[in-house]
Amino acid sequence: MSEQITPSKVLAGNAAGRAGAVALAIGSIASAHATVIVNNVLQPFPATIDFNGITQFTVTDPGPTITDVVGNNLIYTNGGTGAVKLSAGTSIGPSLFTPSTSAHSATLGFPGSGFYVGLDVHSGSGPGVDNYGYAQIGLPGDVVSYAFETDAGMSIITPTIPEPASLALLAVGVAGVLEIRRRTRRATTKRAAA
Repeated sequence: MSEQITPSKVLAGNAAGRAGAVALAIGSIASAHATVIVNNVLQPFPATIDFNGITQFTVTDPGPTITDVVGNNLIYTNGGTGAVKLSAGTSIGPSLFTPSTSAHSATLGFPGSGFYVGLDVHSGSGPGVDNYGYAQIGLPGDVVSYAFETDAGMSIITPTIPEPASLALLAVGVAGVLEIRRRTRRATTKRAAA
């Protein structure tokens, strides 16, 4: 049973998440595919990462360790037992997962928080049937958020933090729209009173 996902179906829990959701929805509409993002899940051990209503991965202690619970999913690794710490703006797709750089279980044993781990949900047989995603990991291994591309074979990019100039431009635009709305309302009120 596959859930119908629309480009605007994004779950977000804070102002930054909502802004990202708007940008994501606009980008998804333009490119005619959808991405599901779950923000602010903040799950401590043991945490689960679900896709299409099915638990695909768990994050458990000790380690912490991320593990495929289905049996045919993959985690992007360093060629050994450790998950690769991905930065913002990294493309996660077919070229990332090779037999030497993927595993069904990997440790998250590196310092820092807010990094991403590449995930591959294998949803069938043959090429182009994998759904790619990421999990954002916080300290001490909590799952902060995760996302999956709903179109099989499509790459997904880890979120980037907008530049301050972009945020300032967005704020100026919102302020302008609010000012126009205020003036229109005031003019309508004056005409009604006259």
